[in-house]
Amino acid sequence: MATLPDVTLTGTAYQNVYAATAIVVGTAVTVQNKGSSPILLQNIASQPSASSPNGHVLLANESIDVTGTILGLWAKGVGPISVEVIT
Repeated sequence: MATLPDVTLTGTAYQNVYAATAIVVGTAVTVQNKGSSPILLQNIASQPSASSPNGHVLLANESIDVTGTILGLWAKGVGPISVEVIT
């Protein structure tokens, strides 16, 4: 796996994980929540509404593999996440 620099989430809106890491949309990745509060992840092509409660809740220090059909990857919360490309 290739480790990329951490992405710092600001909490107000969903942030595009692929744009923040400069990797190609659809690439399988592992996302780890390195912060102390939960974050939300959504696999959707366009930016979700800031008030959208949909998606996967990733608790502090948890990680998830995002594989299969990935239309886009958006994260919302506060604190750093790490992203690793699955090879």
